[in-house]
Amino acid sequence: MKISIILISLFLVSSCAVDLEAARKSLSESKICCNSYKDMKFTDISSAPSHPFKINENSQSYYFDHKKSFFKAFNKTNDNELNFRLKTYLPQTSHVSATIFLPKIKTMNSKYVELRTLSPKLKYAKQGVDDWAGYYYYFDFVLKNNEKYFVIYTDPSYFGRSFKRYVSSTSYYVTTAAGQMIPQTTPGRYYDLPYAPVGKLEILVH
Repeated sequence: MKISIILISLFLVSSCAVDLEAARKSLSESKICCNSYKDMKFTDISSAPSHPFKINENSQSYYFDHKKSFFKAFNKTNDNELNFRLKTYLPQTSHVSATIFLPKIKTMNSKYVELRTLSPKLKYAKQGVDDWAGYYYYFDFVLKNNEKYFVIYTDPSYFGRSFKRYVSSTSYYVTTAAGQMIPQTTPGRYYDLPYAPVGKLEILVH
């Protein structure tokens, strides 16, 4: 039996930019939570339709491949193969101030032995118009039967770098004092989205 899960995530902020300097400082000054994977606090992935959570300054931190990151750890409560979609959202109110949490995932077996490290190749999409939707990037992956635990984190070597996002041209009208409608066009362009150590996430199960 296959259970499909959508890992909806990583909205960094809904209406304002992340304070990158403060977030990086908090990460640098944080104390690691554990000496090994088995000491982490794991959240069960159940059949509930939604599992919202945050990765922020109050999250656990740990050294992944000798680099410290905030993280969230999950426990798969059955032995079925799971299909995921991981989404990382952008603030929809400003292209200029947007940041992005670029996730990585480590999977483990029931004895907490690391099995895989997943580095997403993100695809672009858009949905909805409210704070929990809008512009996002995503990728799909499968959690195998023997992969009981997984951890979502980011690579600090990304910090100081940016993700290039292209925003296509838009057309609109400006009304003059005389009531005349003048067509206007904003040309398409690339925006730099700085990588951030924090984000808002949600796992949807369906």
